[in-house]
Amino acid sequence: YEILTGQRPYRLKTRSPDEIARAITDQEPERPSTVVARGDTSTFDIRHSSIPKGDLDNIVLMALRKEPQRRYASVGQFSEDIRRYLEGLPVIAHKDTVSYRATKFIKRNKIGVAAATVVALTLLGGIIATAWQAKRATGQARVAAQERDRAQREAAKSERINSFLRNILGFSDPSWLSSNPRRNREPTIAEALEEAGRRAEKELANEPEVLASVRFVIGQTYLSQRRLEAAELHLRAAYDLRRNVLGPESEETAYSMATLAELRLWQGKYAEVELLSRDALATFGRAREAGKVNVLWMTYALTVAGGAEITMGRAAAGEATLREALEVGHSLSGADRAPLSVIYSSLSVARSDQGDVDGAISHMEKSLDELRRISNEPRMELAIGLNNLGNLLALKGDYGRAESLLIESIEIHSKSVGEAHQNTAYAVINLANVNYLRGDYRQAREEIDRAMRIQQQVLAEGHIDFARSWIVLGRILTRTGEPNAGESYLRRALELRTRALKPGHWRIAETQGALGECLTAQHRMEEAETLLLESHTAFNQALGANDPRTRDARRGLLALYEAWGKPDKAARFRL
Repeated sequence: YEILTGQRPYRLKTRSPDEIARAITDQEPERPSTVVARGDTSTFDIRHSSIPKGDLDNIVLMALRKEPQRRYASVGQFSEDIRRYLEGLPVIAHKDTVSYRATKFIKRNKIGVAAATVVALTLLGGIIATAWQAKRATGQARVAAQERDRAQREAAKSERINSFLRNILGFSDPSWLSSNPRRNREPTIAEALEEAGRRAEKELANEPEVLASVRFVIGQTYLSQRRLEAAELHLRAAYDLRRNVLGPESEETAYSMATLAELRLWQGKYAEVELLSRDALATFGRAREAGKVNVLWMTYALTVAGGAEITMGRAAAGEATLREALEVGHSLSGADRAPLSVIYSSLSVARSDQGDVDGAISHMEKSLDELRRISNEPRMELAIGLNNLGNLLALKGDYGRAESLLIESIEIHSKSVGEAHQNTAYAVINLANVNYLRGDYRQAREEIDRAMRIQQQVLAEGHIDFARSWIVLGRILTRTGEPNAGESYLRRALELRTRALKPGHWRIAETQGALGECLTAQHRMEEAETLLLESHTAFNQALGANDPRTRDARRGLLALYEAWGKPDKAARFRL
């Protein structure tokens, strides 16, 4: 690889053993011809401006494959493939096809093949010229007929969907024409959705594409309300129908995969998010190469994938995915620009998770700017942005401004999606944390109890987001003289996060630190020391020594050693 390109195949910064291992395991080297074509050869004297694509690329990349069974079986086999390349023979690194062997034959026998070709072309020229016009006319007619049939099918499908939805919208009609069986009162949106789901299965059973579209819309609506079980029922049914009827590589199937990926993100099932996002993005990537991609949907799928990577502790990879989403979605306009605000919000989380709190605040302000470009109405998206910015300001110690933004976020959430909503709970948890940090434990306890009541209504048992509220409650109990009760909540939170996140994730470190402080309050110093040291190490590695969370971890260790009567160790952790 280095002989051909002047570069090593893997991109390294520190050359530490861990980084080298990760690179060799996870990175796919670029094709040598691509590197040379781009001009990235400054470290080596390359005499030619390009190298032949194909066999040389394939030989090198086969030798570098991750799976041992797909690499060359021996040095001899590797050497034989290089010899065959030099002699113009087919190589085993290339897929063995008729066209490939024919190409190799022609290169080895250029003169004979050229003569035979001239004779053949002379004989065939008249036949081709005669047949071409008829074939062209037939082909054009066939394409036109296919386009006409497709347009007619889509028009009929759209009309059937519209007809069904119009009927459902008439659910509130109190007259005898109404689809509402209880005509003497005004029904709720929830009732209308439930009726739509029941009727769709019966009335559209013989029209699977229409049924899939209707159930998809119902599922999206439930997802926006964070009614996750109901959303899963319809989104999964829509996906199964589309996969069976339209095929696994259709764009509509990809829409379903991307939306299911977002559902899994809210459910805390991050591994499934990765699988669904990967398959959806593969379909969108092919459509993009053909110039037919739906930009809004590809942007959405990249945003979900990036959010999952960040949540799983791969902030740098998530940031790269989100920047690709920005590049894909830069041309969006009007209300379609809403995903850009989500991208900036997720980039804010990525920067925060890499210890760049100021950069996180800057991205969150960009997110709010995008939202205000679309509308100044107090909608759920604005409430999410205000919540995230308030949480970041709390990290910086600006509790007054953080509290103001979080209260506004809760008010908007309550009006737009209601009290019993996952997003409302997030904002209330963050407000409770602000009051905990400023020492108002009574107010913090009222708010965390409110948040937990919401979570018990909207989250499935064992959902990872319970850990957010349990940590704040555990800290409050520790500071108000009930560390034994606080320990129970903190251990449950640590169990949830350890099960869902990879070792070293800063959210695990956050939980370890809170539990370590709780054990310090119980004078269980050796247990506390282990947890607090692990927490500080993880924060320092993930976020850097100057991040507010790392500094808080240092203060926890300082308090432990001072209470334990170990001044020498305490001195190491004074800020």
